[in-house]
Amino acid sequence: MTISGKIAAWASGLKLADVPEDVRHIAKRCVIDTVGVIIAGGSTGLGRKALALAQDQYAAGICEVPGTAANLSPTGAALAGGTAAHALDFDDTSYTGIMHGSAVSLPAVLGVAQKSGRNGEDFLADFITAVEATYAIAMMCSTRQYYDGWWTSGTFGVPGAAAGTGRAYGLSEEQISQAIGIAAVQASGMKAMFGTDTKPLLAGRAAALSVESAAAVQHGLTGPVVGFEEHRGYLNLINHGEADIAQLERLGTTWRLKDPGILFKPFPICSAGHAGAELAGQLAAENGLQPNDIASVVCHVPEVVEVSLVYDDPQTPQQAQFSMPFAVACVLVNGTIAPGHISRQTLDDPAVRAEMAKVSMRRDDELSASPAAPEGARVVIETTDGRSVSGVLEAPTGMPGNPLSDEQLGAKFLACCAFADAQDAWANRLLETLWAVEDQAELTGLFVRS
Repeated sequence: MTISGKIAAWASGLKLADVPEDVRHIAKRCVIDTVGVIIAGGSTGLGRKALALAQDQYAAGICEVPGTAANLSPTGAALAGGTAAHALDFDDTSYTGIMHGSAVSLPAVLGVAQKSGRNGEDFLADFITAVEATYAIAMMCSTRQYYDGWWTSGTFGVPGAAAGTGRAYGLSEEQISQAIGIAAVQASGMKAMFGTDTKPLLAGRAAALSVESAAAVQHGLTGPVVGFEEHRGYLNLINHGEADIAQLERLGTTWRLKDPGILFKPFPICSAGHAGAELAGQLAAENGLQPNDIASVVCHVPEVVEVSLVYDDPQTPQQAQFSMPFAVACVLVNGTIAPGHISRQTLDDPAVRAEMAKVSMRRDDELSASPAAPEGARVVIETTDGRSVSGVLEAPTGMPGNPLSDEQLGAKFLACCAFADAQDAWANRLLETLWAVEDQAELTGLFVRS
């Protein structure tokens, strides 16, 4: 059986009742978090531009972009929603492939589910299918793509999400296999776009491609079921011809939502900056250090952090999201990093700039070799009076080993809605609804702001 066929065989037969309760709960946490960041991201200039692009390029329909009044086709809603989900880099992360699975899968599956008249139970099963297929493909391929320069949210997310959109369209097992093949031969994304609007836009494009791949099959077009294995296909061209096929055999028995789990971000920056920023803030607070007391901050980091945080002197808010000096400085000056801090005002703040000049980053191969600290950090602060304080943080807040509670995740959702100037009553109703999304008889109308 082909790779696409193996995924399709599992995807077409999955029922929500087959999914363990704890995995379903994690999936609902992903839904809540992603809807929240779509609402917040959609209120930014980038989010509004992406919505305008989708409205200009795609037909009107019944599919919603959470937090807006837009009604689009499934592909248009996926483009706008996926871009908004990643606009603030506040969406969840999976370390199966160092990627943003929910930002691609949720907008794609939601639009098709609304178009197809799916209920909440169907939708949750479709979403779980999409992200689990995405993470299985990532495990099959390993993280090598990421270090080669590929943006794995696109390379893994497009074919994985197509398994979910194919289900949501009601495709057969064979048709889902073809949809995954169509998606696989289009999957792409290059990390050269880090620090630009194109990064969130490509999250939207990945979501849209997964919708289009399934829709093409629904309309009778055929696809390459050997898109992964063919010698001119996915594995040879972007994965060095390598594939751990056994990872696909574990679909439905090993749930990657639970193992290795999901990072839910407390800061709207690249996940690579979280440990260094959080630990620097902790060390400063524990030792009573004010910014003027600090002479230097050195962040020792694993390889994945070094290759992700590429802007030591960011010139735009987007670049600042991939900058350890900005992340640390923002926490030292403001006590946190909130969506409102991803701005020209914060980046140009003399106090923030002064702290940024004190921060440096060094690769630590011992941390690189630690599975407990995929994006951990060791931070050393030198003070102006000659003291040195240091610490190690392997699992920053939000990591699977140090998770946000349901209450904290709900508070993040409400904060995202408040950032978008949504009414408190509407936000609280939507949050309550999403905790029980599988009980909803229909999905249309749930996400339009009142």
